[in-house]
Amino acid sequence: MPAGGLCINEIASEDGGAGALTAIALGLSGRREICIRPRGIDPERKYEITLDNSRAKFEMSGAELMAPGVSITLPASFTSELVLYRAI
Repeated sequence: MPAGGLCINEIASEDGGAGALTAIALGLSGRREICIRPRGIDPERKYEITLDNSRAKFEMSGAELMAPGVSITLPASFTSELVLYRAI
């Protein structure tokens, strides 16, 4: 695996109503900010987003989730963030 790698995994319901993304920093040095853009969501729906590490909750439209997405920070090597989303 190359230095500075990043692993992102997503699972989602077939109807685009809910899902989860994990981002894992693999061998990164220092803090890294990335943007997560879920796939298979409906741009016309509104979603509640939960960032698991901080338990922060906020709302975004599906269009906003598609671009610009959700910004997260991975503070160091071998850290992760779980991003949960569900239609409201």
